[in-house]
Amino acid sequence: MYSVITMFMPSDIIAAQHICIGIVSIFHVIPISLSMAYSVLVGNMIGASRVKSAHAYVRMGLISGITWGVFSAAVMTVFK
Repeated sequence: MYSVITMFMPSDIIAAQHICIGIVSIFHVIPISLSMAYSVLVGNMIGASRVKSAHAYVRMGLISGITWGVFSAAVMTVFK
């Protein structure tokens, strides 16, 4: 259905939309991959009965998530 609608759009609008999709996917994929990696690390540490290491990974995950959120917000604010 979407391809039928794009037949009537100028090519510069379609190009701008593809650029926006690429940028949004970068800001989406990085935090998702970080969260999956930290989930695996925390699960492995808990499974190995290393709870203190698991807490350290949780803290690192929170810090990296907050840092990425602040960075993303700054980039989006600057380039709006």
